Amino acid sequence: MNIRTWWRERSYLAPVQRLSEFIETVLLTQIKDNIVIFID
Repeated sequence: MNIRTWWRERSYLAPVQRLSEFIETVLLTQIKDNIVIFID
């Protein structure tokens, strides 16, 4: 999966919505371990 392409294809969404969708549809479906996300 190309993350840059995925991100560009959803340019119609606000950045926070894109991040939320990315976490829900990509990270949580592909990574089975615990995930820690730091936002600065």
